[in-house]
Amino acid sequence: MTSADAAPARQCRVLAAEKLASGSASAAAICAEVERAMDAAIPGSRYQIDIRVISPARLSATGSVDGHKFPEQNLASSDRNLTPGAIRRFARALGEAVKAAR
Repeated sequence: MTSADAAPARQCRVLAAEKLASGSASAAAICAEVERAMDAAIPGSRYQIDIRVISPARLSATGSVDGHKFPEQNLASSDRNLTPGAIRRFARALGEAVKAAR
């Protein structure tokens, strides 16, 4: 078995989730949105995505799809903490950006 075979086919991690504001979303909810977006944009692809919570109003995403790194993606809200809707839109935009970068 090679290291590529041992890597998970699909992985989402939320780093520094304790910085999320209550009522915005949980780490599990963020990854669920990312998984839905990836299924829609790049079905059947292997991916590893790290979502970093920078502040209650800011996220960034880095990672790779099918072994290819994609450019860092960012989300920021200037006037309030992140909402579930903003996180859903970020996940969809992330899926589209990853699809375009492949």
